[in-house]
Amino acid sequence: MSSLIDDVLSVEKQADSIIEGARKEARQIEKNCEEEIEAYRRHKTIELDNMIVDFQKKAEEEYISTLSRYENELKESINQIEGISEQVISQQIEQILERLYRI
Repeated sequence: MSSLIDDVLSVEKQADSIIEGARKEARQIEKNCEEEIEAYRRHKTIELDNMIVDFQKKAEEEYISTLSRYENELKESINQIEGISEQVISQQIEQILERLYRI
């Protein structure tokens, strides 16, 4: 009987040892997973930051291009207005005044 008890106690010790080893392994796996998750999170954060920087650069380039185009259109309009002769302006003023006097 004593031998049976010794065998049971030995098996329990082995089981405790196996369980403790499994717990240590599980803690290590959990730690490794947390490290991998954090590394992935850092990688994705950097990737997202780069995408934002690229988007900002593209938006700024488009803004500058559009602004330049509108400035050129404005300059062209101003040049066309400035290119109208005094004679044409005087004629237009006279026509406007004539119409106003008729009313």
